[in-house]
Amino acid sequence: TVSAGVYTCAISGLIFDIIRSPQMYYANPQTGQIMFFYPQSGNQFVVEGFIIGFLNLGCAGALIFLAAVSPTFKSQKLKDYSLIGCVVIFTICFMQIRSLYIMKNRWYGSVM
Repeated sequence: TVSAGVYTCAISGLIFDIIRSPQMYYANPQTGQIMFFYPQSGNQFVVEGFIIGFLNLGCAGALIFLAAVSPTFKSQKLKDYSLIGCVVIFTICFMQIRSLYIMKNRWYGSVM
């Protein structure tokens, strides 16, 4: 569990947050709309970093479960269900990470 916490902090941009002291999030004073993701690349809100960190942790957890826990199941049906579940969790987390990356880096999603 300690390594998972260190991993999440490392990929969430915690060092960036410590050095630059960004806002937790942005709340528009006129509309009250809350933004968790900084609209451009090169900067981030604290909450944004941890959302990405936990999505990455979801990907890693699905793969670790698939490689370490699933093979210990005696029932083939249970192994099949765990395979499907891990693939679904990994895919959802990965697609969320990718779509958020494209949102911040619009050039990444464009066709060149």
